[in-house]
Amino acid sequence: MKKALLLICGVIFFAGCANRLNTTRGSDCEPKWFENQHESIEGVVYGYSREQSRNSSLATTKGLARAQADALTQINQFIDNDVRVAIEELGAEAGKESAEDYREVTTNTLKISLKDNCSNCVRVNYEDCEEDGYVIVYTKVKVNVSNYMNQEYMDKRDILLEKSESLLDDLKKD
Repeated sequence: MKKALLLICGVIFFAGCANRLNTTRGSDCEPKWFENQHESIEGVVYGYSREQSRNSSLATTKGLARAQADALTQINQFIDNDVRVAIEELGAEAGKESAEDYREVTTNTLKISLKDNCSNCVRVNYEDCEEDGYVIVYTKVKVNVSNYMNQEYMDKRDILLEKSESLLDDLKKD
């Protein structure tokens, strides 16, 4: 009788706890927003990540960092494009076809370090699940490009371009 009672209690305990365990496989729990990633547009960029770890906190932290780095990489591309256009205009005015060295130096000075914290990144989606003893974390962040390419950026860029312009003028005289 005691064994039957223990068996019944064990089954009830297991049934009660089983509902709380998320045993959905990671590939099966991939959220729709991760499958259908938004294209970044000129005013807004999105960063995505999928991380896995045996530690939920570590997976969450790594996932957020990777999604932020993804978004900042895209902003750096906007900065590169902005500087390319500005340098090409200066080069054309100075009669120089290529000002690639100036563009590269200016871009490297203005670009955002991926190691820095992304204070303007907003986590808009997050989902986690378990697969084979690992926690799988999906993260999506959103960043407004204008938060980085603001007046402070433009002022800094213009100062750097003035230096480039004077260097190009010196080359033009030669």
